[in-house]
Parts: sequence; structure tokens; C-alpha cells
Amino acid sequence: MRVTGSLSHSTMQTCIDPVGQRVISASHLVLGKQLLCVRCHKAVHITGQIPLHFSHVETAGDCQADSLHDTPNVTHGVADGSSDVLSEQWNVAWRKMIDGAVHRGSMVQYHIHDDAVHELEESCFCVVNATSAILFAYTGFSLEGKSVFFCQKSLVHTSKRYRTLLHCCDGRVRELCTESAVCVRISDGSVLSVHIVRDLDRAHPCYHDVKGMEQIWASDEGETTRVDAVSIRHAVQVMSQNGRDVVDRIHREKFTCFPVDKISIYNAPPGAGKTTAIKDAVKRWKYKKVLVVVYNKSNQQSLMEEMKENFNCSVKTLDALCMAATTKKFGGEAEDDDFDGDDNDRTFIKRHFPKWNIKDKIQYGGGMMSSKIVAHRLTHPKAPCTICKKHRRLSMVTSGDSDKHGWDASFTSFPLHTVIKNITTFASRRYICDRDRKLVNIFQKYDVVVVDEMQDLLSGQEMRLLLQAECPVVMVGDFNQTIHDFRHTVSPNTCDHKSRCDLPAEPMQVSASTVIEWYNTYRLDRLSVQWLEDMTGKRMQSARGPHEEGCIAWSPVLLRHEHTLIICRKNESVITEAIHRALSAKVRVVGGSRISEMLQTAGKDPNKKSGLSQLALRLKGDQTFSDAVQMLADADISLKELSTGKFMALGTVHQLKGFEYDHVAIHADVFEAATKERQSPEKTDCTERNCLFVALSRHRKSLTVLCDISCAQTPTEVANRYSTSAAAPDIFKVHSSALFV
Repeated sequence: MRVTGSLSHSTMQTCIDPVGQRVISASHLVLGKQLLCVRCHKAVHITGQIPLHFSHVETAGDCQADSLHDTPNVTHGVADGSSDVLSEQWNVAWRKMIDGAVHRGSMVQYHIHDDAVHELEESCFCVVNATSAILFAYTGFSLEGKSVFFCQKSLVHTSKRYRTLLHCCDGRVRELCTESAVCVRISDGSVLSVHIVRDLDRAHPCYHDVKGMEQIWASDEGETTRVDAVSIRHAVQVMSQNGRDVVDRIHREKFTCFPVDKISIYNAPPGAGKTTAIKDAVKRWKYKKVLVVVYNKSNQQSLMEEMKENFNCSVKTLDALCMAATTKKFGGEAEDDDFDGDDNDRTFIKRHFPKWNIKDKIQYGGGMMSSKIVAHRLTHPKAPCTICKKHRRLSMVTSGDSDKHGWDASFTSFPLHTVIKNITTFASRRYICDRDRKLVNIFQKYDVVVVDEMQDLLSGQEMRLLLQAECPVVMVGDFNQTIHDFRHTVSPNTCDHKSRCDLPAEPMQVSASTVIEWYNTYRLDRLSVQWLEDMTGKRMQSARGPHEEGCIAWSPVLLRHEHTLIICRKNESVITEAIHRALSAKVRVVGGSRISEMLQTAGKDPNKKSGLSQLALRLKGDQTFSDAVQMLADADISLKELSTGKFMALGTVHQLKGFEYDHVAIHADVFEAATKERQSPEKTDCTERNCLFVALSRHRKSLTVLCDISCAQTPTEVANRYSTSAAAPDIFKVHSSALFV
């Protein structure tokens, strides 16, 4: 039998102390201070409940900090009508067992659960009657090699001082793994309040006594009351703060076991040690051939360095696999001479429209953004599309052709058909491999495929390509760090102003039942984890020591002028900050040479529409353009050199994804981009929200948000003056899908 009740977690673990503008935890609160909500910056106060937490002084309907912690209705197990009789039978049986153990000279002390268990000695085992509680078997998962179960038994007294055994409804005795109840969400959406237990092995001090007790119980009248465990076959999500560490260990242990499912997806927080976990798993699978698929060459190079001692492992990008399957020369080992790796409008028009003047084709013949539109059609072949009047002119082979029929973006039309036939772009390679299933033979060489940073390889086509593998596919990443969705969008700004192109992306095909969550982060300290959960709803747990607490502060200036990494959203902000800070300190720029080249190119842009082009125009007006170009090139630094931690540096979110640094500052433009996305009526994804999440999770010791929260102003005034602060409450609106929470 079950009943449903509400278990509330509508609490905030952190707030802002206006004096110093720093984030503080409820566990380190100094009473009597004025406090502000970390999201809406309205007044909050400490509650008297244990554990301590914060709540709004007045109802803040526009702030979702409370709702991020809401736990849905929770299902509890209830004993049936025969529980009193069963309890008496159970007590008699266990006392017989304990007496027998004492008679045999057993050194183990047992205590039958009652209200006095808090007085037990540390060496004692407390035995709890859970024979009437519902039991769930966590099928396919284990903890230290032992099977795991969820028991819906309500326990009033448990303690770390002693160990607890639960006699379950299937007649087996198991050890308790969690001190308090854990709320878990199962695949049907139900949330259960359970205790996590595991089987005993032969090395357990109680093993032989317990086995004897199980036989006594089986031969007693209690045999008729035994109930088998209900199987839970899909991964659970931990909704409560308690239990995250234990379930994290269970789910990581699953990762190290050689997979048997067709696809497994591991959703891990920032700093979860994903690369280390992959290395450890590959070592365990030493007799298996492993293919690790990564997003780009940068990921490939760094992971190959990590995996150089694992001779059973190959690291490839998805594009490298497609090249091997489609390249016509040298057995797939070299590029074709006519391959267009750059794939921009100018090279596209030069190749396919030689009778056109390039500028004329761009301006009058539908050539503007043509390379991206063609690439999008090849990347999302199953998505419907509509081409605007302006881009329908792309079918005009010469300037004298009629555009009466126009280009409809069908795969048999020119120039799309020619691109596919000649396989001249990365997108055409992927399209051919998708259409003709050309990766099947390549994947047959391997026993398992592991996908690193899987959130960047989740488009419909990418999933179809990966699932051509007949062997198991294991994907590892973080949905909240999906920041490359711009690859799947085409700006409508160059379309006909009356009827724009409609080029939707194929929907991501990921089943929640295949997702397995990790919770521990080895990068972020406890305060940072609590703050990010208050801000975003992302459930994490710090694996760092309780005394390794970092610092999070709002300040318009850097708290540390040396050895700080400033993260920006745009290259324009990187350039502006580099120019400004170079006046007072030596500053380095991640990818400075590349940004320098981009600035030079932007300075030649005749349209001057992009932000970088407009910045170049201003620098030329100030007669500092050449100096800025040279300064950026001279300030160039690689991530490998930056990892020594001895520099003040600047970089963008996309450059620094996967990177970590002791002291980090967040530029205001990261917040501004997320605000703009949230307020956009045409919002189609959460890329900017995810960029902000990535930026806020790069630090190991301190994080500075480069804007001010003045305690002399009302929260509303602060919100109006600082748009970045005003945006924070709603930027992190929880995704409707539980995958992204």
C-alpha cells in the first residue's frame, strides 16, 4: 500500500551579504545582517528550521529561487494491517538469533531497533524490521560490487556512530547506506522517499549470523509474508540533497562496468572528472577495443595525450570518421584536392558559380549566407524547410538566368546535388554517411564507442551517425553545457524582409530513460555548489573538503589584479578589456593571434554591421587599430600555458569550456547575452543561459561577477540600473525536461 504526501525543499542555501557584496551560506551566517536573494536581490531572512536556510521576507512572485528546490509529491511506503503480528514474530525470531550468536561466541553486538538506539556503541549493529516496507531492486546497478535496493521504510533514528541493518520484505538482510531518507525520481515521473541498502558480502562481520537468521525466518510463519522486490530498470534522479554522494558512487560504478545496453548517457556536472573516469574505464576494459569520439581537434589532442598509455583506445572526431568513410583517395587517409574545409560564401560561390562575379552573386543572386543554408540542409535533412524569395535566386547559374522557378533546397536541386555528389564539404560528408550508413564498417572494428562532451554531438544526424555502431555506445557530458547550438541556426537577417527562410533543426532524440546522472564535482567547493543550485536548480555535490570554501562576490572591479581569468561572451569584449587592462597590468589573451586576425578582417568589412567591424571602425577613429591588432597577437597564450595559473588572462566562454582556473571573473556581457535570450520572443534554445552556467562554473577558489550591488539602493532600483542583475532571476528558468535540471 502507498500514500502520497508532500516533502518540501523550497529553501535557499545561500544569500548575498550586501556588506562586501559576497555570497554566504546559511551554515556560516552571522545573525542580524540585512540579506539579499541571490537571484532577485530582494530581502531574505534565515528560517529557524534545521537545516538552516533562507526564505523571502515578502512574497517574490517573479523570483524562482524557491521553486527550483521544490520536490514533487513523494510516495511513501506504509505497512499493511498485519504489521503488528509480523513485528511480534520478527522480534521473537531475531532475539533467538542474537542469543544463538552470543552462545557461539560471536563478537558482533546487535540491537533491535527502538527509541534508545542513540545510546548504542559504535561497534554495534542496529537491526530494523522492514519486512512490511516496499522494496525496490535497482536492477543493473551496484555499490562496491554489491546489489543495491531502495527500501520505503520510515526510520526515525539513524546515526553515523553505528551501522544499521534492514531486514527487508523479501526475507534478506541488507546494510543501510544512507543516514537519512533520499528522494528519488523514477522513470515514470514518480518521486519516492526511500533508504538505500545493499547486500552483504562474505567479508561482512554479520554475514554468517544474518544468513542463519534468514533461514530461520524462511522456515517460520513469516515465509508466507515474503514479497519480492519491485525492479527499477532505469536510472533514478536524486531530488533531495541527501543521497547524492551514494547514488553518484553507484552510477560511476555502472560506468566502469563494460556496457551491455545499446546506449547509455551520463549527465555529469562541471568538474566531475569525466576524462579521468573515461581513462579508468578504458583501463578496466583492457581486452576491448575502444573508440572515443570527441567534438573537435582540440578535444582530440588533449584526450590523446591523456590516453597515450592505453593502446586499446583510439580517439577520433566525428568528421575524421566521416572523412575515412568517404574520401576517394589514398584509402581514406588524405583530403580530396577539391575539398572545401573553409566552406564560406566566397569559396562556395567561386566553386559552384564560376560565371558569376562573387560580389554580384552575394548581393543579387541569393549568395549571402548560401554556404550556411546549404550546410544546414545537409545537417538536418529530415527537417522541413522554406526558402525565402531572395535565396531562391541561388539556383541562377549565371546572372542572365531566370529565377522564375527558384531554388527549393531539395537534394536533387542545384547546387545542393552537386555538393553531395562531389562531397566537397564537412556537411556533405556527414550527409553521405548518414544517408548511406557508411560508418557501420568503421564501427565494426571496435567493441565499444565512448562519446566525450556528448552535449555537443546530440543533433538528430549526429545521433544517427553514432548509432550506426552495433556495439554499445556510451555518452558522457553535461546538458547544461550545451553552447554550440549556433551551429544549427541560420540568421534570417539576410533573407527577404517580407518572407524569411524557415530552417528548423531536427529535434534532439534523447530518451530520459537512458540518462544516468552524476552529482559529485571535484572542482567546485561547497559554497559554489549551493549557490549554483540556488541559481540554476542544477543538483550537484562538492567532493572537496568541508573547509575548502571559496569566495563569490559582486564587484565592478577585480578583487585580485593578478592571476585572474576574465571570461567574456564576445570577442569584442575580450579586445576592449585587453586594451583597457593592458594599460595597468600585463594581460594575456587566449587565442590572441586568432582574435587579432579576426579584428584585421573585420576592419576590411565594407558592411560594418557586425560588432567586431564596428569596434574596428572605432579603433581606427581613435588611431589605435594597429596597436590593438599587434597587442592581441603579442598577448596570445595557449590553454596549456595558462593552466600553470600564473597569468591574468582573457578569453571567451567557448574557448574556456572544459577549462578551470583558481580565480575567475565574469564579464557583464555574459549576463547581458543571457538576458537578451530570455526576453526574446523568438527564443528557440537556451544557448546563452548555458554559456552563463559554463562561465559560473570555471573557478576553483574565487569568482567575481563584474557588476555592483549597492546596498544603498532598493533591490528594484538595483535591478533597473544593472540589467545583468535584473536578469539573473529568470535566466536559469528550469527546462521542462528533467534532462536539463
